[in-house]
Amino acid sequence: AITYTPFQKVIGSRWQRGLSSKAPYKAPAGRLEIQTVEARDLVAADSCGTSDPYCLLICDKNRYKTGVVKKTLNPVWNGSFHIPILDPEKQRVVVEVYDEDFLSDDFIGRVTLAVTDLRDGVMRDEWYTL
Repeated sequence: AITYTPFQKVIGSRWQRGLSSKAPYKAPAGRLEIQTVEARDLVAADSCGTSDPYCLLICDKNRYKTGVVKKTLNPVWNGSFHIPILDPEKQRVVVEVYDEDFLSDDFIGRVTLAVTDLRDGVMRDEWYTL
C-alpha cells in the first residue's frame, strides 16, 4: 500500500523538529508512506528450492530495508516506511527484492514507482510484478 501526503498535511512532523539554523536544509514537499506487506510466488534462489527474501526501498540516496523472511517464496514482511519527498515531480522509489545469502545476496526483481503517479492522500493497495 502506498500513500503520498503533500507537505501541508505533514506540518509539525518530526522532519521539522530539531533542525539547526546553521545546517542547509530543504523542507520536504511531502511524505510517501509505503507498506511492504507481502510477495507471492518469488523465484527460488537457493538450491533447496526456497529463498530468504527481503525488500530494499531506494529513494535518491535514502535506503530502507525490510526484515528477511527465511525459507519461503511467499514472504510476509508487514513493513512500513515513511519517506520524505523533496521533489514529487522528479523523484522515484525503487523497490528491489533480494535473496539473502552468506557471501552475496541474489537479485530477484525490481519495480520503479514515480511519485507523480500517486494522487495526494489516496492510498493505493496494489500488487506489482517484479
